[in-house]
Amino acid sequence: MRRAAFLIVVLAALTAPASASAACRPTAAHPYPVILVHGTFANQALSWNALRPLLQADGFCVFSLDYGNNATAPMAQSGNTVAAFARKVLTQTGAAKVSFVGHSQGGSLSRYVAKDKGLLAQTDDVVGLAPSSHGTTSPFAGPAALLGCAACRDQR
Repeated sequence: MRRAAFLIVVLAALTAPASASAACRPTAAHPYPVILVHGTFANQALSWNALRPLLQADGFCVFSLDYGNNATAPMAQSGNTVAAFARKVLTQTGAAKVSFVGHSQGGSLSRYVAKDKGLLAQTDDVVGLAPSSHGTTSPFAGPAALLGCAACRDQR
């Protein structure tokens, strides 16, 4: 039974929509699109299956992206990708600002993008879900950095 439930969750994650529809337009009640930014070793399909539908059901225009080879690339490189995506969302929706919701590295990266990538005036909120804002104490960061996870090195 557990194995079947696990397989259903994995299949649902793999078939989840990649981003919001191009027709998504912010409303007066929720004028700023939400950009979901996943954490290290993750991607949008695995990270946002619970939160995305809840936000959409509440009327938010929700977008997400994959960046940095499952968020293992250098954080500065991933920041460029997230910043470019945010600008695309602003243009596509016509919104004046976006809100970021990031998990782990995604929380830190969202703050970095707003502050250091020229999007502070276009950012309404940055919500960090267990962000690595002050680095990480994970014992796996060091070995993962040695195995090629530049973001692990950056967070360490």
